[in-house]
Amino acid sequence: GFPDMTLIPSIANYFHVTIDELFGYNGEREHRKNEILRKAEAEIKADGDNNEIIDFLRDAAKEFPADTDILYCLGYALANQLAQNGNLKVSFPNKYAEFDINHNKNDKYISESISAFEKLLTLEDASVSQKGFAVLNLVPLYNATGQEQAAISLADKQVGIDSCKEFLLMLATSGRERSVISCSVMIAFLRYLKVNAIWTIGNDKEI
Repeated sequence: GFPDMTLIPSIANYFHVTIDELFGYNGEREHRKNEILRKAEAEIKADGDNNEIIDFLRDAAKEFPADTDILYCLGYALANQLAQNGNLKVSFPNKYAEFDINHNKNDKYISESISAFEKLLTLEDASVSQKGFAVLNLVPLYNATGQEQAAISLADKQVGIDSCKEFLLMLATSGRERSVISCSVMIAFLRYLKVNAIWTIGNDKEI
């Protein structure tokens, strides 16, 4: 009934709420959170330096320790930063590409990205798309840091391509709507085929 004040953050974290929500101050906190998300959406760059917004979102994640939207934004900004900086180091000791595991394990952005995405997967309130994004990033990050079995295990738990949302929506509709969805499915498959081609070419030195 009267917990020590030092226990309040732990209690809030256990129930996946903020400290203010624990005390009933929902309105102000929700407004503050929305302001953070608006700022993040406006400032996260797909091709540019995200250091400043990452620092901002780190502080926000401490303020809202169990908020899936803020954690997702932090993970998204970190993923962009990794892609832009080329943090994931790869070498060609033979014909095929190999991750430089020692370097990658000691990269602070890679370690922080893994932690953010792992936490996102543990939160019950995380949406399917948020968890999907976390998995999509975690699998190669695990592999890049020498955790190949963890990468394989996580990948193996996911839904197969023949049961994905896009394919099932095509089967669930008819008429013009099915035609529109089937075209979007084709575009999605082509997009991922392009990604697959990039990985295939990049993995084999001779190609």
